[in-house]
Amino acid sequence: MIGLTAALVTAGLGLAKSIIGGVQQRRASKDLEKEFPKYTRPEEYNKLLSIYQQQAGMGQLPGQDRYEAALSTRTARGVRAAGKMADSSVASVQAAMGLYGQEQQAVRDLGLSYADYQQQAQRNLAGAYQQGAEYSDKEFSYNQWYPDQVRRNMAAQKWNAGNQNLWGGIDMMAGAGVDAVSAGMDQGWFNRGGKGVGKKFGEIKFNSG
Repeated sequence: MIGLTAALVTAGLGLAKSIIGGVQQRRASKDLEKEFPKYTRPEEYNKLLSIYQQQAGMGQLPGQDRYEAALSTRTARGVRAAGKMADSSVASVQAAMGLYGQEQQAVRDLGLSYADYQQQAQRNLAGAYQQGAEYSDKEFSYNQWYPDQVRRNMAAQKWNAGNQNLWGGIDMMAGAGVDAVSAGMDQGWFNRGGKGVGKKFGEIKFNSG
């Protein structure tokens, strides 16, 4: 009777262990569906990128139109003043030519300044694109690759633990069943049915034919 009771207790423990294993497996499956916090690139980056794109796309220096208009106005005033103050028409023309030459030189200087500005703008834009690529890598790493690895590892650990408990419980119940049968046989439970089944093996006689 004691052996049978122990077998039943073992079977109960095995059943509980199997149930726990099944619960762990279901939880492992649910872990695969959990959402992780999303990483997004800073909003300031998008604003900065927009500025760099605008600067790189400009066809002249900022405020160049106003500067050239003021330069032309100044040249025109100088030419009028030179015409009034010059001793001769030749001197007036020479003064005007000098003023126009200065204006043209200033325009050429603007062109050189714009070339430097454009180069710097392109470097800024290239740096922003490189930074954007790094942000894209981070977004992929944090939002896709890393959560996937974490979920897989967590699910694998819980799944393995659940699987061990599940099958361990089944093994316990199977072993308990064998023990119960053995205990029953020891107590003669299976000898109460048929004729001669309860005899000892040494008492069995065989007919010689």
